[in-house]
Amino acid sequence: MFAAGNLVTGVVTSVSTERFDLVDDDIIDAADITEWLSLAATEIGYDTPFSRGDINLDHDVDTRDLTAMIIGFTSAGGTGKTWNTGDTDGDGDVDSADLTTAIINFTGARNAAVAVPEPSGLLRGAETAAASSKHPPSLRRFAGGSLVGHRSTELDSPSTTSPTDHFGSLRCARWLQKWCAHH
Repeated sequence: MFAAGNLVTGVVTSVSTERFDLVDDDIIDAADITEWLSLAATEIGYDTPFSRGDINLDHDVDTRDLTAMIIGFTSAGGTGKTWNTGDTDGDGDVDSADLTTAIINFTGARNAAVAVPEPSGLLRGAETAAASSKHPPSLRRFAGGSLVGHRSTELDSPSTTSPTDHFGSLRCARWLQKWCAHH
């Protein structure tokens, strides 16, 4: 489905891509991704569809999903990415829109045998991805790393104000948009 083209703008179906038009409107787009997420979840026994951002399809959007997306980040205009590498909107890249979607849908590891991690656990998971030298210091600060002489700001260290805030998803989304715009 993702190889058909940019699913954000939509792709008119052809004989070879007709099977991906799951909502039967002669266009392969976001509605087909949503239907695919529902059908796939139903087929393996879930009552609810997979969420956008659940790139490993384990029925939660957790640190594993976000870490993989951060590692696969291409910014807008990247190519060759698919669902399992973090392209949640079908436009071929893993950019701030994909990361923001995953953060908004963040559930934590609700299907794991262990307790659901606190939001600080998400930061520790992202810290592993950000620790590599290919990521800038600002990302390392965001992921919980420390820099000598650095003063923390709202964008460097998202925090949560309520149990339903899912690790300050709006604050984190703003940070990601600014980070992505500079990289």
